[in-house]
Amino acid sequence: RALGWGLPARICDGFAVGLGGCRRWFNPADLSIGAFLGLVAWGLTAASFVWLLGELGAGVPTLDAFAAYPLAMLAGAASMLPGGVGSTELAIVALLSNHPVTLQTATLAAVGIRLTTLWFSILCGLVSVALLEASDLRTGRPGVPNRTDPPGPGR
Repeated sequence: RALGWGLPARICDGFAVGLGGCRRWFNPADLSIGAFLGLVAWGLTAASFVWLLGELGAGVPTLDAFAAYPLAMLAGAASMLPGGVGSTELAIVALLSNHPVTLQTATLAAVGIRLTTLWFSILCGLVSVALLEASDLRTGRPGVPNRTDPPGPGR
């Protein structure tokens, strides 16, 4: 602020306030639980990819198959595309091409795992939104908060 950099100073203040607010969750217990749940979630997804490759008869070593899907997900995230659509599938096919897997089997595995992970969760979210909208229409009060909702901005 002394140098007359008002906007950068305000941005730094915003980061400082945000990190200060996160301090309550930066403790060993919460970090351990979060890391454990994250490992379980990624592990189950990777194990399902191993199972899918086994069912397709791909013949990929288990450790390589277990590492392929999380690595492809990271490549998809690095692509900056929403959900890594396209880039994750391409990374899966590229990783499986290092093994004696046909292009058709690799593509089927990539599309199959993405249908059962990304697109299934999107479908669940769309169904949830539709059910909530239908509930609002039945009550005749779309968009009206319940009396138990805490007041928020614009209410």
